[in-house]
Amino acid sequence: MPRGTNLEKTNQAASILENHLIDKWSDQMQGIIVQVGEATSIYQEIFGQSGANFAEINILLKKNAGITIQDIEQDARNKANEIPGLVVRSSRTGGMGMMFGGGAPIQVDIVGHDINTADSLNSLLLSIINKVPGVVDLKSNREKGAPEVQLVIDRVRAAQFGLTPFQIGSALRTQMEGNVATRYRLAGKEYDVLIRLREDQRNQINNILATVISSPVGPVLLKNVVTTKSGTSPLQIHHKNTERIISITGNVVGQSAGKVAQAVGQEIGKVIPPPDFEIKLTGSFEEMQQSFKDIGFAALIAIILVFMVMASQFESFREPFIILFTIPLAIIGVVWMLLITKTTLSAISGIGVLVLVGIVVNNGIVYIDYVNQLRRKQNMQLEQAVAYAGRVRMRPILMTAFTTIFGLLPLALKLGEGSEIWSPLGRAVIGGMVVSAFLTLIFIPTLYTTFEKRAERKKMTATS
Repeated sequence: MPRGTNLEKTNQAASILENHLIDKWSDQMQGIIVQVGEATSIYQEIFGQSGANFAEINILLKKNAGITIQDIEQDARNKANEIPGLVVRSSRTGGMGMMFGGGAPIQVDIVGHDINTADSLNSLLLSIINKVPGVVDLKSNREKGAPEVQLVIDRVRAAQFGLTPFQIGSALRTQMEGNVATRYRLAGKEYDVLIRLREDQRNQINNILATVISSPVGPVLLKNVVTTKSGTSPLQIHHKNTERIISITGNVVGQSAGKVAQAVGQEIGKVIPPPDFEIKLTGSFEEMQQSFKDIGFAALIAIILVFMVMASQFESFREPFIILFTIPLAIIGVVWMLLITKTTLSAISGIGVLVLVGIVVNNGIVYIDYVNQLRRKQNMQLEQAVAYAGRVRMRPILMTAFTTIFGLLPLALKLGEGSEIWSPLGRAVIGGMVVSAFLTLIFIPTLYTTFEKRAERKKMTATS
């Protein structure tokens, strides 16, 4: 609800929305909790989502409900359009937010010192980002302050009465917050006795202006030395790395967060900020990019370590190099699986690729090691050893692949609590294992034969 909305009106709006959701979705809900007027999470405390104008509705769906939480979110937004002043913003919390960052899917930061310039950029970017398809729940942490009445001291008039701004401020503070006049002792405990206006009087500007101030020339009414002005002012000024910052955040529906973030980046890139100001696309998009960089670096280190282990085992660089070709074969399977299941590439599926680096090379190791044994111990010809090893080792290679695949099927199919979070990992590994297992039996023998024949030709040339 708008800033300044009292608790009663917020509660009425929340009740209307709650009743609507219960009437429509009660069969799919396991529970619903409504909290009005207070922050119930650390996130809300930090980002100011608390107070009389805020309400929080937590919904837990039943297993196999047949709907998603996105369906309820969209229905709540549609209903909110019928309630004056009500704005619905959705968020999801959980362990994944702690592990992989809790930034909003869309976040644009405005960094600069001048408040007026920052407010202008804030309004401009809100209107631009709001037009990008897929963006919902758009908000800025620089919201309009609560309505207030400002008392401006007329210094000339105050000087005529011999009053200073400090004296005027002290008198006003006594009326609003109170001044300790005495202490009351009861049962060995002391209690402060405050003198101030009653609560109903503190809400009336006329009662405040009627405050009497003692001056050298006698009692003076507050209204004789101040002028009133209605307006608003920022409730908070956020800082990051000592710089003033305004953050615009939003959620994404109907499209992948990456595509929407790229579209937002293109639109805000058209805005040229004033000097000493910076506009940055951050949030989950920035975190995702950093995650991909970290996963890519980890994959590179993993490949190097795997290569070193295989080189020490085979006492050669040629066989490990051939075996490493199973990794791009697995990546082909990952891309294929993500495409047919319409799963977006994310940090979780990236971890699946990292896992595959250590798994898929096993097939190549099993195959090539057996070929080398046949050639060295049984003196088989190259083509004969390659074909025989393929027939013998096909069963253990496929068994290894299928045990891994069937073990990850429940995860990939989102069976069980929390599996929908990790399902991209399961799908990535399954896709990589399926394609790698079959292509290894075709591609690796061909590559091995090619390299070995080339090595034999070089040896014969050197001998002759």
